[in-house]
Amino acid sequence: MSVRRRRVIIAPMRSPHRSRFLTVSVFTILVALGLSCGGQPQPVENSGPTTSGPSTGAPRKDLTVLAVGDINLGRVLGKRILAGQKDLPFRNVRTEISGADIAFANLESQISEQKGQTEGSSNYVFTGPPQGADELANAGFDVVSTANNHAWDFGERALNETIDNLKRVNIAHVGTGETLDAAYAPVIVERNGWRVGFLAVTGVFNSPFEQSPARDHVAWADPVLVALKIKELRHQGVDVVLVSYHGGVEYSPIPTSRPGPSREPASMPAPTPSSATTLTSPRASSGTRANPSSIRSATSSSNSSTRGRTSASASA
Repeated sequence: MSVRRRRVIIAPMRSPHRSRFLTVSVFTILVALGLSCGGQPQPVENSGPTTSGPSTGAPRKDLTVLAVGDINLGRVLGKRILAGQKDLPFRNVRTEISGADIAFANLESQISEQKGQTEGSSNYVFTGPPQGADELANAGFDVVSTANNHAWDFGERALNETIDNLKRVNIAHVGTGETLDAAYAPVIVERNGWRVGFLAVTGVFNSPFEQSPARDHVAWADPVLVALKIKELRHQGVDVVLVSYHGGVEYSPIPTSRPGPSREPASMPAPTPSSATTLTSPRASSGTRANPSSIRSATSSSNSSTRGRTSASASA
């Protein structure tokens, strides 16, 4: 499995940090680093799941977020998982994944019971077995995006089973749901005194999205709606907003504004005054943008066949 990683370190009142990071093919993450102005954050209500305990006004430790790209638990790997080969996908990277304060991934395959089937009539349609959720949990993942062009490969039942399997192993998800409101609902994770909000959308789909029943269950990359959701989270006292954006032209090492395979928004919301943006397009990392007013350092080295580094240090 091809692996590429992207890590964001938020370090209050410290020098910039750099760290290696790992990934698995396609992923775009917009990092909107909203800094708290002191005091206790406002309580979050009706904004999706919240993990860990409440924030306090005490000095905050560094926060390390590991963002991992496409994870496909279907095809041959799904068969091997069904055959009882445990710890197979993440055996060599579990220490790094579990070592992050928050580990996030784009789950490119559904996780559903298909009586031993792990791909459809086409090699581009696939699903992982229910045991795949246990592999994600054992690796140490906290949150996954399910908003991508494979979110509907085996239909609505498989989409709902994916969500149920993730809940079973206590992994939060963003980007799909039984309703469109649920698909756009954020997840809020609290670590080291930081409140981190996650959103996920897709800008590509394997069929005309407007004609697919998936449009009522998968969060589409509408820049206006995404900007509104970020604003709502910031008003609710969230310190950091991470938006996973799945899109672009496959295997391109640079961001693109032209339409992808289905329909692609011209652009996603620009970084806020306290933000950095890390971009990748399908199957390749595409670099980092940062607003220097609050991000002390944001560096990247990306290539479709090499590893890179990204870190951001912000003062709170």
